[in-house]
Amino acid sequence: MSADASGPESSREPEGAGRAFVLTSVGAGVLFLLLRVLAVSGWDWHTAFALTHTVNFDDAISIALGTLMANEVATGVLLIWLLPVSVIGALWPFGGGRRTSSALLLAATMAAATVALVSTEHAWWVLSGAVVIAMLMVLARLFWHHGPVHRVTEVAVRRIGLTALLAALVLAALVRTPWVPLERIETGDDVVLGYVVDSEPGFHKVLTDDERELLILSDAEVDRREELPPA
Repeated sequence: MSADASGPESSREPEGAGRAFVLTSVGAGVLFLLLRVLAVSGWDWHTAFALTHTVNFDDAISIALGTLMANEVATGVLLIWLLPVSVIGALWPFGGGRRTSSALLLAATMAAATVALVSTEHAWWVLSGAVVIAMLMVLARLFWHHGPVHRVTEVAVRRIGLTALLAALVLAALVRTPWVPLERIETGDDVVLGYVVDSEPGFHKVLTDDERELLILSDAEVDRREELPPA
């Protein structure tokens, strides 16, 4: 009887964990988009409200990638920590645990981002910093099997997913550069420097670079658009 009674309870545990993961992921996605809208609008409530009509969950991936690529310095600082922790956690799990596909995928993502940043911006300081952190973590695992150093290292590795999520939220809140490139838009005798955050047949929504105002320009007003290189 006790075995039968425990069956439904044990089967409900994975279902509850899966539901909690979905709810957490959705909540994190909503918070990420909200922070991005507020940050690029200069934390102006009215501009942020207008921008909410230009984004949706379908844009979440492109916005996330655009956020990572918008500020090389901030992303590089985070990669100095995330790259070694994710790689060591994926290849050398704590407690003799087995390697997981999610950990390997996260490590591969951090490695790809680092390679792209270093090769494009010649940001060797990112790779150097990551190597130093990796060496310190390896030494900590080899020579400190107990105590506070061991516990800090273990928490860092085991909570790498949470750390990556928090890092993404921090970038979302701090990076003012939108997820689209800066453009020089000629409208008759005027020139607008801004980000085209939405384009529909007949009009464009442009977030100005300096004042962070949302303009609506018709196709007839726009004579020429030129994408500007990153500053």
